[in-house]
Amino acid sequence: RICWRPLAAGTWCDRCATGGEQAPDFDELRAAYRFEGAARRALLEAKFRGVTALLEPLALAAARVVPAEWAPEAVVPVPLAPRRRRRRGFNQAELIARAVAERLDLPLRTDLVRRVRETPAQTALSAEARELARHLGVTSVGDTYDVPPDKLDSAIVFAPVGEVVPAALGALDRGGTVAIAGIHLTDIPSLDYQAHLFEERRLVSVTANTRADGEEFLAIADRIDIEVTTVSYPFDRADEALADLAHDRVTGAAVLDVESG
Repeated sequence: RICWRPLAAGTWCDRCATGGEQAPDFDELRAAYRFEGAARRALLEAKFRGVTALLEPLALAAARVVPAEWAPEAVVPVPLAPRRRRRRGFNQAELIARAVAERLDLPLRTDLVRRVRETPAQTALSAEARELARHLGVTSVGDTYDVPPDKLDSAIVFAPVGEVVPAALGALDRGGTVAIAGIHLTDIPSLDYQAHLFEERRLVSVTANTRADGEEFLAIADRIDIEVTTVSYPFDRADEALADLAHDRVTGAAVLDVESG
């Protein structure tokens, strides 16, 4: 594996320079930015929230660092596993590569590299998060597509992933409701009427929460004595909080402290 550390032109880090199995399989490498700060936040927003508008500036920055003497013949994105692409609705690497290709007036080739295996998801629920859920009284803890032990009266889908919807509908009891909590969702796959909608199952969405909704929610939370586990971040480390959430490094809820940082 090749690390991403930026170094002076024409040099390798000690690990890559030693050769052997870790020797790079390419002649030269350019990185337009470190994977931190605004760049990191933009990529995480695209991957996990579907906000792709910020990818084009990253692509333009990448195009600017390509030396003219390279004389490239095409731009080739790293492919995404088919199942993960269906869930996300797009491949962020391909979106960036397309903009780079347009900027450099080169063809985009998505047929030259093929992914032969799907790597493990980086967002699996951690053992600590499962244990916390059980401690707080959750009767069943599983991964997204696990079938719950009992039929559900209702389910809320927070993930902006359309493939989750059929799984949630299939877990409902008769007359149950699935509510989509987000303002963005990738395409929902075809539904089977008998398995997903028959017996008065319902699929509903939300528009936005008002201030009155928030006040009502906090009043209810205070009345029923909700136990909350939080991890606090200074406001200027919001990108770090998003990254930790995306990679399941937060046990509980992440909270931004607007008065610090």
